[in-house]
Amino acid sequence: MPKPLGRDQKTHWSQTYENRGDIWHAMYPDGYSGFEGLRKLSQMLKPNAAVLEVGIGTGEAALLLLKMGAHVTGVDFSPEAIELCRAKFIKEHIPEDRFELKVASIEELQLGSSRFDCVLDYYASQHLPRDSQLDFLRKAYQFLKPSGLFLIGQFSQDHIRKQGIKEIAPGTFSSETGHFFCLLGATTLSSLLRQIGFRIVGVYEAKREGFFELLAAKSR
Repeated sequence: MPKPLGRDQKTHWSQTYENRGDIWHAMYPDGYSGFEGLRKLSQMLKPNAAVLEVGIGTGEAALLLLKMGAHVTGVDFSPEAIELCRAKFIKEHIPEDRFELKVASIEELQLGSSRFDCVLDYYASQHLPRDSQLDFLRKAYQFLKPSGLFLIGQFSQDHIRKQGIKEIAPGTFSSETGHFFCLLGATTLSSLLRQIGFRIVGVYEAKREGFFELLAAKSR
């Protein structure tokens, strides 16, 4: 099995951003404003919320919240993604004191307790094996303030199968180019979050696009 978030995956994403640039804007030219879970989150957050986005990529989700007045800390293990993200925020006239961008992997995060009103994870932790995903979910709970919100988006297993990526174990996929997915599904993910102490606010399926969003809240 490929080493999750190891050199192969980092090389894959570095090459992807170098060769194709802002892939997320190309995939969603109208931004993430049409994502139902993100819309719900934006309605629940206070304008000056402290937001952490892991695997921020080129910043499509964070940009929507920044325009609402949020302060964003964004991390990604790809330096190329971080630079594309920074350039996007500056182009959109977001004040530089409203965002902080760091090159780091999910597994390296040490950000203390009760710092953020919201943690965002679009398509990031799905590249970790199950045990590491569970570790990250616990970290997300720790990072959040009481009643803080956690929004996670993952591709569906059927969507990844349709991409022709090999399924090496139930729900686990790997490609020759270094792509690795461990897709838990909304039901399993909801159960794990409840065990940690989250309350599930809602699950939002985008079947045509092949992913779902799950919004949860930390207990008080």
